[in-house]
Amino acid sequence: MCLNHLWVGFTINLFSGWDSVRNLFGKVVGLFFTTAAKQGYTALIDQAVVSGTNFLTGVLVARLCSKEEYGFYVLAFSLVFFADGIRNSLVGSPMVVFFARKSPEEQPSYIGAATVIHLIFLVLSGTVVAAVGGAVRLAGDSQLAVTLLVSIITVLGYSSREHIRRVFYAKLSVGRALSMNCVYSVLQLGALAVFWYVGELSAVGALLIVGFTQAASSVLGIVLLSRGNSFRKMHLREVLSSHLRLGGWLVAVSLLYTLAEGYPWFLKLFQGNEPVAVFGACRLVPNIINPVMTGFGMFADSWTSHSFSREGKKGLKRVVIEVQIILGLIAILFAAGVSIFAREILEIMFAGKYSGYGLIVAILSIPVVLRAVISPMVAGLTVLGRTSKIFVATLMSSIATFTVGIILVWKAGILGAALGVVVTGVISGCFILYFYKASMREVDGDVKTA
Repeated sequence: MCLNHLWVGFTINLFSGWDSVRNLFGKVVGLFFTTAAKQGYTALIDQAVVSGTNFLTGVLVARLCSKEEYGFYVLAFSLVFFADGIRNSLVGSPMVVFFARKSPEEQPSYIGAATVIHLIFLVLSGTVVAAVGGAVRLAGDSQLAVTLLVSIITVLGYSSREHIRRVFYAKLSVGRALSMNCVYSVLQLGALAVFWYVGELSAVGALLIVGFTQAASSVLGIVLLSRGNSFRKMHLREVLSSHLRLGGWLVAVSLLYTLAEGYPWFLKLFQGNEPVAVFGACRLVPNIINPVMTGFGMFADSWTSHSFSREGKKGLKRVVIEVQIILGLIAILFAAGVSIFAREILEIMFAGKYSGYGLIVAILSIPVVLRAVISPMVAGLTVLGRTSKIFVATLMSSIATFTVGIILVWKAGILGAALGVVVTGVISGCFILYFYKASMREVDGDVKTA
């Protein structure tokens, strides 16, 4: 009788355990089919267009230009991404947070004010890049100086399109962003194809193509936004003040992030342009996943803000976990695949030009997984107004770059740069995790600025 009871109890527990596992699996799978997730898939398509276009551009330049010239292109684009990071910190990210809190009547004027701030940023960023180019010229590197000066056009076009795109995401009008970016993709790839066909594709030419085609697509974005913004009653001073309060720390974060990502410049300093080109080519491979990571991440920023506005702390926590699960599973599978087939991928992408660096690609795929886990918590800290915490985490990673990282590059070259990227990512992630958990314990559902 006892054995029968034990068997019955074991059977009940076994099936109960199986039901729990099945329910958990069902919940995880269900996350991929929620309404918000389906909206996110449109964002993924949009980001696939943007990242795919930029990715193909990078591959073409890497394949058709010399390693030295491609090294100049990589360094120039590091400034483009730096400038756009400042724009996103000062205009884009605060706009996503504050737009969801405006009434429908206030939103057009708010978008107008954010656009004016963006125009001011364009003037300042162009001036800064010109100053950097001038300093490089005085240092004696005229070819790099010319490349950097040309990249001013790239900065203006790239940042303008991204600003308009961010407005669409703040309004959850991802379809219109997709329309604008499809036009930009066709224009840019078409122009590159023409230059390739006539044999005139160069790093400087590619930068000009990127700048002009993205500026042209921005015109379509302005047309699509014509009824969604207003330059009346903008309360510009008030909007600028609120953006500086929230975005000021994010601007500092962008500055530090650029320092933390300074490995191409370290390679340039210690070993010249060719290692920069190799490092840039290897980083292109993990960028294949950018449509997923950036596209869903941008939508998740708006999703997080709207959820916190409606549901408070509970909604914020739920969205962060859901995004981590979705992105985490995708990132792990991707990193594993890239690590296994790194050699073959390099061979196909660059026609043997950068073969033999499979280990570097495998190491550089690790930050993809780190990003999947960390970025939702960064979005949560931004929504909570804890941007000063993001600053501290980035400061720690920058310190690691200029201590451990620079030594790794000095001693191990390209391998050291790849390991340095992982080290800085791990350090930043540990601090972000700590600050996010602490902030969630402190917040009572109200918005608190840093």
